Amino acid sequence: MTTLTETRIDIADRHTTLCLFAAGKKSKKKNTSILGLGTEESYTDLYIQADQKKVTYASLNDGKAGKILDKIFRVYGPEKYWKKSLGFQPGPSSAWTEGLPLQASFVSRIRVAPPSGFTAKVSPVPQVLLYPFGWSSWISLLVVGEHTLEELALLVDHLFNQRSFNIEGVSDAKSLQGLLDDISRDIRSDAFCGTETKDSEANDKAIVTTVLAKHGGAPALGALSQLDQKTLKRMVRPAGPETLQAFEKLVFKRDELNYVVYDQMGRFIWLDQLLRPEGRNHQNLECHHNNSFRSLVQAWQFEGLLTAASAGLRLKQPAALQGLVATARRHLEEPRFENATLRAFLESKDVHSALHPNDKV
Repeated sequence: MTTLTETRIDIADRHTTLCLFAAGKKSKKKNTSILGLGTEESYTDLYIQADQKKVTYASLNDGKAGKILDKIFRVYGPEKYWKKSLGFQPGPSSAWTEGLPLQASFVSRIRVAPPSGFTAKVSPVPQVLLYPFGWSSWISLLVVGEHTLEELALLVDHLFNQRSFNIEGVSDAKSLQGLLDDISRDIRSDAFCGTETKDSEANDKAIVTTVLAKHGGAPALGALSQLDQKTLKRMVRPAGPETLQAFEKLVFKRDELNYVVYDQMGRFIWLDQLLRPEGRNHQNLECHHNNSFRSLVQAWQFEGLLTAASAGLRLKQPAALQGLVATARRHLEEPRFENATLRAFLESKDVHSALHPNDKV
């Protein structure tokens, strides 16, 4: 029997806005961001500050605290993902030109009420990735304690389809969408153009789930029952109708014990070779999970930017936006770092449509 003891679940939405690059209807003056997200100079300056330490939002806003944003910091750190994906060690001068987001923590804490009978501890950490052209609210959850694959799938289903979130200081329980809606409302005010942000939200949510520790056996692909396959399919598409695709079509297989199950923006990662408690396996598995989530959301944001920019092709785009669009296209067409999670996304119809808006898919 397979018993999981530690699992990481990362969930993100995607909002795209070009409000910082468009003049208002009643004025030729462009909208501005309190944080300075809309120009290369101010964005680089913000990154220089964030490169030294976590910067409080209030220090950037004349001492006034944010509605949701607490501290701003650089997105890269000691992990190797950004160096691999860019081909060089990033710094403040490359943040704008390479489309790197800023990362921000939230003022409020959130708690999760797991499904009845789920005994493992679920610890959520909410953050946001801020881009000049939008944001992704990001909920990272660490599950520690004994749980089965079936219980993990029930937890994911519960997170997506029940009122399982509580915001500190707010009595009413929130659904995932309700929580993200509240977060986005405040992000528009704190970082973008308020009611003039006019962002578009992606229909899906990104979710990457990786088992980080276990004891007992392993769910080998060839030994999975129809119920096991249905459980994993539900894990990667927890909302909406169940996929009609055969399970075999949803698997990147290194071998029977090392694989990724994927569907739309969902990923489930089982790497048995790194689940042996020896050496740096645990750190490497966490790194693999982080790389998978980072690369997926980064490419998803670039696809959103291309789609939004192509919708206004008849309008002359400012040079700053043109540069970001060129960056997005370059990273989607010629990624330097590509894993199974990213490969599935880059081969999707959405990415093809974003890169070739005049093609009929």
